[in-house]
Amino acid sequence: MYPWRFDFCVTPRSKKEIAEYLRMASVSYCIKRYVDPLVDDGILALAEPKSKRSHTQKYFTVK
Repeated sequence: MYPWRFDFCVTPRSKKEIAEYLRMASVSYCIKRYVDPLVDDGILALAEPKSKRSHTQKYFTVK
């Protein structure tokens, strides 16, 4: 279902860190394909909820 263990994001991680962890060359594809659905499902949360596409955005596990 998802290609990584959720404990990776117990510490807030940047888009680039997540893409590198998943060994994906395209950060934008990684975010659209994997991270955004996890945010929508409430599994990951945004460190900066008011600015979803911020270049400094980080994601962390809530469940």
